[in-house]
Amino acid sequence: MTTGELLTPILWVGIIQLAAWEAGERIQAALTRTPGEAASGAVRASLSSLLGLVAFANAVLLLAILHGLYAAPIVLAVVVLAALGGRRLARLRPFRGLRFSLEDLPLALALAFLVAHLPNALYPVLDHDDNVYHLYLPTRYLATHAFDAPIFSLYGSMPHLIEVLYAVPLALGDFVAGKLFAFSIHFWILAGLGGFVRPRLGRLGVGVAALLYVSGQNVEWHLSCAYNEPILGFFLLGAALAFGVWWDTRRAAYLAIAGIACGAACASKYTVWPFVAVMLASIAVAIVRLEPDRSRRSYAAMLLVAPCGVLVLPWILENVIKTGNPVYPNLIGVFGGPYWSETQAFHHWRSLGVNGGVQKDFASYLLLPLRLVDDTGLFLAATFSGSLMASFLVGLVHPRSYRRVGAYLQMMAIGGFLAWAFSVQGGRYLVALVPLITLAATFWLTGRRLLVAVAVLTIGIAIVQRTRHPVIEAPGEDIFSHSREELLARNFNWSLCQFLNQELPADAKVLGLWENRFFFLERPFEADPLYEAPSGLAWLRKLDDPETFARELAARGFTHVVANPRPLKAYLSNNLAFSLLDDRAYPLRRLVRDNQLWNAFRSRYLEPMPWSGRMLVYRLRPL
Repeated sequence: MTTGELLTPILWVGIIQLAAWEAGERIQAALTRTPGEAASGAVRASLSSLLGLVAFANAVLLLAILHGLYAAPIVLAVVVLAALGGRRLARLRPFRGLRFSLEDLPLALALAFLVAHLPNALYPVLDHDDNVYHLYLPTRYLATHAFDAPIFSLYGSMPHLIEVLYAVPLALGDFVAGKLFAFSIHFWILAGLGGFVRPRLGRLGVGVAALLYVSGQNVEWHLSCAYNEPILGFFLLGAALAFGVWWDTRRAAYLAIAGIACGAACASKYTVWPFVAVMLASIAVAIVRLEPDRSRRSYAAMLLVAPCGVLVLPWILENVIKTGNPVYPNLIGVFGGPYWSETQAFHHWRSLGVNGGVQKDFASYLLLPLRLVDDTGLFLAATFSGSLMASFLVGLVHPRSYRRVGAYLQMMAIGGFLAWAFSVQGGRYLVALVPLITLAATFWLTGRRLLVAVAVLTIGIAIVQRTRHPVIEAPGEDIFSHSREELLARNFNWSLCQFLNQELPADAKVLGLWENRFFFLERPFEADPLYEAPSGLAWLRKLDDPETFARELAARGFTHVVANPRPLKAYLSNNLAFSLLDDRAYPLRRLVRDNQLWNAFRSRYLEPMPWSGRMLVYRLRPL
C-alpha cells in the first residue's frame, strides 16, 4: 500500500478524535458550568471525548432520520471542531513538563503493544461481522443519505448507535477508517484508566492498569476490527469515571454525564443492558446513602436516569414503528415482529447453548474464571487475561477494594460479571466489561514493590497465555509489501461480488440464503442475518408454497439468489453443532417439510449461473 493510503486514515481519525474532544469539552463545561476544576487531566479529557462522540453519533442519527446524511457537512463540521480543538490544545499544552522515568516503563510497554497492532487496523480486509453490519450499515446510510437498514437485518433493527457513529470516519474514508477509529478508542480507555488510578497509585500504577487492560487476548483480538465492544467498554468506563468525579465533588452534573454514558451504551447493543442496569443500581445505592435530603435524592436520580432514557428512546420507538416490538427481535413470542419467528428464536438460543451459553451447571460456574483464561473455543472468543482475572479475584476478598468509592465500583464490576455469567456467556460480550473490571482490579494494589510485581506477572502470564493459545492475527505487515488491490481481494466474497457487479443488470436485486457477506456488492440485497436461524427459509416456511414464495420475491424486486451450500446443507440435514429438533418448537416433520420446500423452490424457480466459486448463484426464473 502507498504512503498516502496508510497515512490518510490515520490523519482523518486523529482529526475526528480531536474534534470529538473539543465538542465534548464544550458540552462538559456547559453541563458542569465550571472551566474544569471538578474533573481534571486525563479523566476530564476521556469524558470530553465520550461526550463528543455521543453528540456526533446522535447528530448523524438525526440527519439520517431526516434523509439528510451527506458526507460533506460531516467532514466540514469535524474539521472546524478539530481546528478549534487544536487551538485549545496549543493553549493548554497538556504534555508540557513531562519527563520519562522508569515508573513510566509499564505504560510505555502497553502503548508500544497497541502501536504494534496499528498495521492490523490498517489491513484492508473485513472481519465477518464488520462485513455484515458493523461497517456495512454506516456505509449504506451514507450511500442512501437515510436511516435505511436492510429489512432482513436483525442488526439494523437493534439499537446500534456505534454503527451510526462509524458514519463519521467513513465520511472521508473507506472501511479502513472505521477499523482505525475503533482501534483509537483503546487509547482513550487507557487515558481514562490512568487518570483515575494516578492519584492513588502514581505513574507506576497508571502503567500497571494499562498492562492489565491490554494483556487479554480478547482485547488484542479487537485491535484489528471494528467490533463495537471496546467502544461499549469506553462508554461503561466513562459512566464509572463520571460517578467517581461525583463521589469526590458532589457536582450533580456528573451524574448526568454518567447517565449519558449509560444511555449511549444501551443505545448501541442489547448485550450491555444488564451491565448498565447493575451500574445504575449501584449509583442509586450511593445516592440514597450520600444524599440525606429526599428532594436532592430525587433530583440526582432524575439526572442519572433521564439522559439514559432519552438516548435509548429513539431506538425503542424505531422498533415499535418498524416491527411493533420495542425490543425486537427479543420477546418475539410476546410482541411478535416481521422476519423473525419463534422457530428462529429457538434455534438461535439453542446455538448459543453449545458455546458457553444457556446450558450450565454448578461446576461450570465454579470453573468459569479458569475456563475464561484457558479455553479459546468455549466462549467463541480469545482468552480473558489471566493476570487481570487474578487481580480481580484478589480484589474480591481484599478489604482495601471496598473503601469509599471502591465499594461501588466493585459492585458494578462484580454485578456486571455475574449478569454476564448468568445470561448468554459470549466471550466477545465480556470485552465491554474489561475496562470496568480493570478499574475494580486496581483498588487493592498499593506500594511500589507490589506494583512492580504485578507488572512483571502481568507480562509473564500474557506471554504464557499467548504461547498456549496463539491469537490468529491479520497479517498486518502485508500492508507494507502488497498493493491495496491485492489485499482487497482477500476479503470474504470479494471475487463473488465483483462477478455479480459485472454480470448483473443495474436493476438487479440479490437474496442471500445462508450467506450475508456482501459488503462489496454494488446491487441492492437482503441476506440471512444468522446461518442457524435463516430468515429466507422462515419466509418460505411461513408461505408453505414455493410458487407463492417465488412470486413474492419477484414482486419485491428480487432477481437473483446466492446460497452458501455448506451451512445450507448442514441446516437441512440437521448437522449443525446442535440439534434443530424439538418435539414442540421444531419436530422432525417440520425439517422434512423444509427440505421439500427448498428443493421444490430451487428446482422449479431458480436457474444456475456460471459461477465457479464455492457459493451457489442463481437467477430467478421468469414467472
